[in-house]
Amino acid sequence: MDTKSGLLSFIREVVSDYAAEMRDLSRPEVYLVDVLIKGAGSRRKIEVLVDTDQGIAISQCVELNRRLLDALEADAERKTLAGEECEMTVSSPGIGGRIKNPRQYLRHTGRLLRVRFAVEDDRQQEIRGRLLRAEVGCDEPFIVLEPSKSGRKKGGERIEPLSVGLDRIIEAVVEVEF
Repeated sequence: MDTKSGLLSFIREVVSDYAAEMRDLSRPEVYLVDVLIKGAGSRRKIEVLVDTDQGIAISQCVELNRRLLDALEADAERKTLAGEECEMTVSSPGIGGRIKNPRQYLRHTGRLLRVRFAVEDDRQQEIRGRLLRAEVGCDEPFIVLEPSKSGRKKGGERIEPLSVGLDRIIEAVVEVEF
């Protein structure tokens, strides 16, 4: 097992255990969004991005960071994988980033998204619209967007909401609104 996959496996395991504890305590369940590993050797930097369906609290990030560091200290092999002086941070993905986990759509319902998705003939289409609905826990997960081009076509016809299967989405980014 290489360094990166070993660290990813370890982080997934700790986050999964923490999520199960939160579920047992009837607290919002934490899920892993992404892990960024930079550098090599003893000066590795590991950034763990987590969230909940309601938004993660800073205290949960701090608690999970402590658990990850404690678990590293308790296992010499994993500590060697991470590096003796590794820097680990746990935070939320923040606004304006790419959606990497399907559960993030639930949290961003009502927000403006820019979505690039596959259409017929190996073409792609990009749409900017408000996320009206997200169904992620079913056999064929999808999102529903209301296109943001003033809500009307030429001639006054209303633009209908668009349903896009998650399997067709290439990239979805939350747009920052002011």
